[in-house]
Amino acid sequence: MKDGSRIYEHTDGRWEARYRKGRKPDGSIIYGSVYGRTYEEAEKRRAEILRALAAKAENGESEDAVQLFEDNRNIRSYYAVSHRNKTVYPDAFSEDEVQELIPYIKMCHIGLRLAICFSLYMGISGDEIAALRYSDIDAQVGELTISHVMMDAKHMPGLIVPCNERTVPIPKVVSEYVNLAYAVKTGEDRYLLTEKGAQIKSMRTARILWSRVFSAFGYKKKITPEVLRATFIRRCLENGMNFETVSLMTGLGVPTIRSKYGHFAEANPALIDALNAPASELNTNAKQMNLLILGAGSHGHAVYEIADKLGIFQTIRFLDDTVTDSNVIGRINDYANFVDEYPMCFIAIGNNELRKQLAEQVTEVGYITPHMISNETSIARGVSIGRGTIVMPQATINTGAEIGDFCIIASNSMIGFNATVENYAHCDCASVVMKDCTVPELTTVESGEIVKDTQKIS
Repeated sequence: MKDGSRIYEHTDGRWEARYRKGRKPDGSIIYGSVYGRTYEEAEKRRAEILRALAAKAENGESEDAVQLFEDNRNIRSYYAVSHRNKTVYPDAFSEDEVQELIPYIKMCHIGLRLAICFSLYMGISGDEIAALRYSDIDAQVGELTISHVMMDAKHMPGLIVPCNERTVPIPKVVSEYVNLAYAVKTGEDRYLLTEKGAQIKSMRTARILWSRVFSAFGYKKKITPEVLRATFIRRCLENGMNFETVSLMTGLGVPTIRSKYGHFAEANPALIDALNAPASELNTNAKQMNLLILGAGSHGHAVYEIADKLGIFQTIRFLDDTVTDSNVIGRINDYANFVDEYPMCFIAIGNNELRKQLAEQVTEVGYITPHMISNETSIARGVSIGRGTIVMPQATINTGAEIGDFCIIASNSMIGFNATVENYAHCDCASVVMKDCTVPELTTVESGEIVKDTQKIS
């Protein structure tokens, strides 16, 4: 057997190519086999079988066909398989690198712009992107339907087959591109990747297209759908989105996300419990990545600006008792009425005691409470930041520092080496917490104050 190929050589000289043809009632796999006189012949015959299954699925002749494709979509030729048992950690852009990329994205034709944004802000994979058509986009509802993928085994490059269908919300940051596409391509059943709407011949062709386009624009870094997808997952995990929710949005299994992408959150041990929590317990609706901000004052709008730049939320709204605005949809005590529509919540309240009270209440109701970190901060490796905490622009957090849950680290503040800011504390603008010092729970460090001795903090 050639390792990793699922193609065997028998003692009589025949080659056997295996594929998944169904499942038993208990869920175990039933394998089918085709034979050839050479490795290549056996692989070619297997490809013909999969093409026949694809046709049956498209024509609705087989109820099991979609599941069969999902089972077989990862079959690759021996020559395309390497390091099968080795975990490969994908590259991912930092937020600064994403900002550098945006001007180049705007140079692409509208279909390619959409494809890139779908990968970068929604985690859509390269084989899904290659099969996307304009008809898969619902601009009015704000959803993208994934129903097909492109398979690219050796003897069947560019074969588009059905997969398990899922619907993914289109975030606000992508909406302008979607609306533009609809203005030009409304009702057209054409593919996204090529300017004329033709189907890409193979996944290899798609990768060449991406690299050539960006090289022509003068972009120096390597850009692929895999890198952009990893960037999306990194952004989600670093902001406290649990593994199950990321799985529902990307179509990847939880074990895959945990093993290949979990290292993005390793620098923040406080996130581990949130990442592993079942989506059902958090009352998460994967189709609605909406954020509710409690408090529409200056603090709330600072949260809004950071959240909007993250690009993972479809809709962001406020609750407030005094501010009247089109984005304010109710009073703060109405939070329990919105948990189904807005599964994620951030408490933008300056009063520490009130923030603690609300944090306990929204957690009990079932909200996800991510932290918000501006991409204009300086945060060293080994820093721990809890859920519901905001780190505002120009703040500095040094190595070994631990920031608790529902804290406020304001602009231009500095947290020293191995310092601790406990839950519900507030470090105001230009405040300094020196190394090894602790800010106790519910404590406020006033603007310009320097914490040198923990015992003196009231």
